[in-house]
Amino acid sequence: MLTATPSISDYLWMIKENDSLKNFHIEELLNGIINSIKNNNSSSGNPNEKVQDDLFVLRMEVLRFLSKTPEAPLMIEKAIAEEILIKRYTSSNIMSLSGTVAECLDVYYKIFAEVSHVMEKGIKEATFTDTPELTFRALKSFFYNIPELSFISKFLEASINFDYSLIVADLIINGKIRRTESEIEDLKKLMKNSITEYGAIMASYFKFWVPNSEDEEQLIRNIKIEIAKMELEQGKGIRVSQNELKDFISTN
Repeated sequence: MLTATPSISDYLWMIKENDSLKNFHIEELLNGIINSIKNNNSSSGNPNEKVQDDLFVLRMEVLRFLSKTPEAPLMIEKAIAEEILIKRYTSSNIMSLSGTVAECLDVYYKIFAEVSHVMEKGIKEATFTDTPELTFRALKSFFYNIPELSFISKFLEASINFDYSLIVADLIINGKIRRTESEIEDLKKLMKNSITEYGAIMASYFKFWVPNSEDEEQLIRNIKIEIAKMELEQGKGIRVSQNELKDFISTN
């Protein structure tokens, strides 16, 4: 289920397509996170642990909501494509940031198109209980302390950080918050690094997506380099098969 969890941005793009799908509880959680971002005066481009925890809770709520929306993957795929066009041809004067968002979304779209069937299966099979859920920090620490599964900790962090970077970028582009040029550069770096690690782990460990060998876009090239590094590390350590990963993920 961990790899099949829709991102928060997936939900945001989807409701742009269909406003009637808005969920009050999700909107309330999202507004709380946005307020935290607005009130954060840190010059660091990275989210603090509290924001990461809140984003993870919000993502689980998005999954809970989308479990009742079976057509979600197709709607999300269409919405991502349109968001790329909007950001690529935006009239905003933050053109450099918009261009970075479009570049990263283009990579995310390529990955999503290959894993949407996994996401659809994950959405359909998702189960929820009323017991308290783990915090993001606790879950990340759990996987980090299992050497052969520590990559899941990195995957979760890359995924959450990518969500964060997209939300902050959208706030900046739409004039909801102001950031210095240096802070924007840090945000762009976080966005690119996050999607690079996300894509590389998705390809190297989960085997759900492989970059096209003829695709020479810079971010794809970066992902290919990271894949080579990860495969070298796997060769030195414990190798986990795809079926073993799927069995472990489906039971957690």
